[in-house]
Amino acid sequence: MIRLLARKAAIVLTTLLGAVLLAFSFVRLIPGDPIEVRYGDMDLTPEQLDAFRRDLGLDLSLPQQFLIYIQHLLRGDFGTSFTTNRPVWEEFITLLPATLELTICAVIFASIFGILLGITAAVFRNSWIDYGVMSVSVTGASMPVPWWGMMLILLVSVQLGLLPVSGRLSAAYYVESVTGFLTIDALLAKDYEAFRSALRHLVLPTIVLGTGILAVIARMTRSSMLEVLGEDYIRTAQSKGASRARILLVHALRNAMIPIVTIMGLQVGSLVAGAILTETVFSWPGIGRWLVGSVSTRDYPVLQGGVLLIGVMAMLVNLGVDVTYGLLDPRIRSRR
Repeated sequence: MIRLLARKAAIVLTTLLGAVLLAFSFVRLIPGDPIEVRYGDMDLTPEQLDAFRRDLGLDLSLPQQFLIYIQHLLRGDFGTSFTTNRPVWEEFITLLPATLELTICAVIFASIFGILLGITAAVFRNSWIDYGVMSVSVTGASMPVPWWGMMLILLVSVQLGLLPVSGRLSAAYYVESVTGFLTIDALLAKDYEAFRSALRHLVLPTIVLGTGILAVIARMTRSSMLEVLGEDYIRTAQSKGASRARILLVHALRNAMIPIVTIMGLQVGSLVAGAILTETVFSWPGIGRWLVGSVSTRDYPVLQGGVLLIGVMAMLVNLGVDVTYGLLDPRIRSRR
């Protein structure tokens, strides 16, 4: 296991170097000058605009800017926002809990219902239940996040008035931030009304963000379960009189989990993209909405720092998926 972790860590570091270069390069491909975007409405002379560029280091060549950026990264400095003059890391770590809370809820939602639907479709193979589950899965995977979010808002919030439209907490409540997770902080404060409000604000964004992944997990679970259910050890368990629930959940599902875990790890990138759109639709104060706002202001440090940090998180998740392989299947651990 130690050798596996060492090899994967080396791969992560190599990938990280590429992520730094891509984050720096792609951000500068966005049309528009940050100085003109920020000060374009002010009556400033070209000399004054050039002075602002010099202050921010934008008058240097791209290779020089990149080397300076690398030097700052090696010191743990992700830069300072052009817009707020706050360190990028400080803003990122402040907004991260909101995104993590939404993402974790979406993953839990997608995993539970995706696996249950996949098992159900496999058990009732080629029946109307199977066809119905797969049809719903294809539909769920095909729906654009902004459209799906707006439809749920119009139906559930506007027409039925069941759930709030946006934000993380009703204005009637205040919860002191301890962990950054509003649901946990409300429980720590024993403010159960605020806890219920936080949960109600989570429902729609969680459904929207988790729907696409749920659909993929359901299809993969069905396929993997059908393959496992045809194995000899399943027939052996049946001949020994094991209950159907034990066969499905203990014997079959454990061995079917490896491809399911794989697809969940691969969906991290889609989850990040979905979080950006979901947070924008629901005015969720997280990393995604922060990055979208930085695009309009051409805030280079925020964009390249945010993209890089998200990339690091995605790589760590993939590393965790590889480690999980070894825990689920000792044969994989011994081969590596």
